Amino acid sequence: MNEYLFRRVRAIVAATFGVPEATITEATSNSALDSWDSMNHIHLIVALEGEFGVSFDPERAIELVSVRAIVER
Repeated sequence: MNEYLFRRVRAIVAATFGVPEATITEATSNSALDSWDSMNHIHLIVALEGEFGVSFDPERAIELVSVRAIVER
């Protein structure tokens, strides 16, 4: 896994879900964080798009349910 990319994604995930960065690992997923609900998932996607200058297709965006999946995408 690209460590630099992971650190950037970890910071966005932590900020979006209001948790300490240290608690976010590549295995962190929507089932591990109570605050990772459908509305906050949208906020996460928007934050990722803004940070990386990309646009996720809605069908692909719903598949991004873990830090690993986000970094790999």
